[in-house]
Amino acid sequence: MFASSSGIGFEMRTASQLFRLPEFLTWILAFYVLALFLEKVVLEVIERRFFGWRKTIAS
Repeated sequence: MFASSSGIGFEMRTASQLFRLPEFLTWILAFYVLALFLEKVVLEVIERRFFGWRKTIAS
């Protein structure tokens, strides 16, 4: 992720190396939102589809 020459990881690394804190924090927030979206929307749909037979643990 951070070794590429484009993308979020590259932009985060560049901003941190150049001490551009607002830009760095913006990229961290963007990465967090993307990861949260993937977890809650994409992966939960896949999990329900393929692992719906598992019982959930009630807390």
